[in-house]
Amino acid sequence: PTLNFVNTTTGNQVTLTAAQIGAFTTYGNLGGSNDQLIFSAAGTASMTDTTLSGIEVIDGSVGAVTVQSTTGLDLTGVTLTSVENVNLDTDTGGTDTLTVSSTTNLGTTTITGTGANEIISSADGMDLSGVTLSNIATINVDTANAGADTLTITPATNLGGAAITGGTDNNEIISLGAAGAVNLSANTITNVPTLNFVNTTTGNQVTLTAAQIGAFTTYGNLGGSNDQLIFSAA
Repeated sequence: PTLNFVNTTTGNQVTLTAAQIGAFTTYGNLGGSNDQLIFSAAGTASMTDTTLSGIEVIDGSVGAVTVQSTTGLDLTGVTLTSVENVNLDTDTGGTDTLTVSSTTNLGTTTITGTGANEIISSADGMDLSGVTLSNIATINVDTANAGADTLTITPATNLGGAAITGGTDNNEIISLGAAGAVNLSANTITNVPTLNFVNTTTGNQVTLTAAQIGAFTTYGNLGGSNDQLIFSAA
């Protein structure tokens, strides 16, 4: 069940089938800066209880690749390359968590829960630019309750109805990473007092509820010529 890497700065780039990637439960001796798991062909890797900490890249460039688990996943510091789907809870049991970090790069993957109670969690913020969420209940931006951590989204992000929660220190930030229109009116936002715009000539056009517009205390990084706050309803 164990595949040990060499632990050098060059690292190892290991090509495996989806079944093989799912069969290993421990990827050990990680410490290089370029340790990669590369899918040899399209497929689904079931990675329940798999230790991935220290893997820099999971590469699914060969075709339609899905990574899934019955108990959630820890993708702290991992870059997903052309991984189409991440399924968090294939047995529909319990509340399962995808753990990420500010250095995680999820690409344009679709992240799916099955019980509409799954969580995406980070201790230091996360980048969901281009990510689509389905049946995800909560985005927890700062489990460490320390520092001003950032959730980055773009007009290409689809958060579904996920609630956005900051730490108890109440100083988290939602940052818009690209120009264009964003609608957050379906997302309950708690302990996130700052919304930063992208600061381009195109600007951002952000749709919010009246309560959300009132709850933000800082609208930052303004400088475009078309930055707008749009009420979603009276």
